[in-house]
Amino acid sequence: MLIKKKIIYTLIAVTVVLLIANLLVEKYADKPRYSSSSSRLVTKPEIENKFKKVLTLYDIKPQWIKKGKLKKKNKTDSLEYYYKIKIPKSVLIPNLIKDLSKLFAGEDVIITSEEQNNFGNSTLKILTNKNIKLLAKFIYSKDLKTERVNIGFILTGIEDLSEDELAHLLSIPLQFGLLITPDREIEGIINKISEANKQFYILLSENIDDERYELNEDFTKEVLRVHLKHIFDFYKRGKFFVVDKKSELYRSLVFEYIAKLLRRNLKKLYFLQDFIKLKGDSNEDLRSLLKFHLKNVSGKNGKVFLVDAADFENLLGEILTFTKKGNSVKYPARILK
Repeated sequence: MLIKKKIIYTLIAVTVVLLIANLLVEKYADKPRYSSSSSRLVTKPEIENKFKKVLTLYDIKPQWIKKGKLKKKNKTDSLEYYYKIKIPKSVLIPNLIKDLSKLFAGEDVIITSEEQNNFGNSTLKILTNKNIKLLAKFIYSKDLKTERVNIGFILTGIEDLSEDELAHLLSIPLQFGLLITPDREIEGIINKISEANKQFYILLSENIDDERYELNEDFTKEVLRVHLKHIFDFYKRGKFFVVDKKSELYRSLVFEYIAKLLRRNLKKLYFLQDFIKLKGDSNEDLRSLLKFHLKNVSGKNGKVFLVDAADFENLLGEILTFTKKGNSVKYPARILK
């Protein structure tokens, strides 16, 4: 009986030792490394092509790119030159490197970068199989002058958005403004717009239903003055006013009086026709239209686009690409000064 107990205890002890050993092996033993890509190594020409693709995306001019010779440390070193690239201050090197990394997602490639200081000159290395295949030094230059263009967006149709859709729209980290029509329902989101650091602009038309703000051709000048005062008081954070030249209000006999009251109260007035309207039959048509206009935007004054709020997120990719070249998205009120 005693012998059987010893045997049982021995087996239990051996089992415990094996379990512990197995855990130690799983925790500390070298595991095989898996690549999310195939075993094929990315070639140097492929790396160079993707590198140049990103430089083009950021509008880095060919004359800003130079090649420098490297002193070979050993005979097996295949790297013969490095890139010395001057870039304007408007281009952020970390963003450029981030986009380069995206192009190599899933590839057996390692990308490293060293900054001299925060958002300063950087050295980039691209390696495969522990060998450096590309070396580049990015140097900020004050002498490089690029034409920076400002664009702005005015979003329409926010009254058709749900609370969640509006909250998502306002969370987009870009400067833009919303076009609103004075109304009781819209009053509930004025504070939300301001808290989100967005702007709003007031559309005046014959379609204002709220009796406090109605602008009817049959009203006397005194009634129009009182109604406009109500709009001025409640929507005082609105940056400017907008009127459609195709509207009945614009064609009415009272419009000149309304415009006079706006001027008298130092309120700026613009027309819908002052902005570039973006509308397409599909998301692709809409992106193509914006891309077309962005290619033709120039000058310091910039352009302001008018687009439905429901379509705005669909354009963010093109807008981001535009800003990578040093351009800016600003509040329309700043562009229309």
